[in-house]
Amino acid sequence: MPSKKICVSAEYIWVHDNELCSKTRTIQIQGIEELEVKNISKWHYNDGDEKITLLPLNIFSCPFRGQNGILVYCKTGNTKLSVKNPQGTYAFSQEYYIINPNTTRPYGFTVHANPSATLNYTSGVGLEKCTGRKFADLHYKLCLVSGISISEMTCSDRPSKWRYTVKTTTPNDLSSHMWMTRYILHRVGENCNVVMDINPQDLTSKYWSATKCTLTKNGDDTIHDGDCDVNNIL
Repeated sequence: MPSKKICVSAEYIWVHDNELCSKTRTIQIQGIEELEVKNISKWHYNDGDEKITLLPLNIFSCPFRGQNGILVYCKTGNTKLSVKNPQGTYAFSQEYYIINPNTTRPYGFTVHANPSATLNYTSGVGLEKCTGRKFADLHYKLCLVSGISISEMTCSDRPSKWRYTVKTTTPNDLSSHMWMTRYILHRVGENCNVVMDINPQDLTSKYWSATKCTLTKNGDDTIHDGDCDVNNIL
């Protein structure tokens, strides 16, 4: 008598026009040991009249659906990976704001409230210096559960602004882990009814600082330090 197959929800995740996209399919396996990238079949999605192929590159545990769920990071059929994939220690640091969708302001701030000009908020502790920690902590925890190589997290130079770092040994791994942290960031926002914004356009006053991301190699060689559009760098 053949053994009963296990049904697994596979969330395919990809980047299109520098935006994250995802959709879910059910796959059947005989055992958990079959959950390897080489065993995950390609899929498709339609972008208007264009049919684009999703090619699995990496898989992670799904922290939202539990044991019978995986996250599948994909490249699209029209995306070229870097031919060179040199070993080293690659680190990616990402800043983001937690935004209240009802006010479009940073979490914990009313329409007319602004941060103090005299307080040092970086790595601060306490409600007067740090807001939104429960959301940042949840994101950090879920990244660890999924198997993402997230290495550190702290509040940044403004309240409700946070920063985390991912470290891997190859650029291609860093790319998939970086995009998966962003995916989980947005999923946390969905579940908690907040906007996790890596590039807010409305916070332009002198009281708020812009977000940025930093990419380094071996701790010293800075490859990128600036805006958060890094799709063409990784």
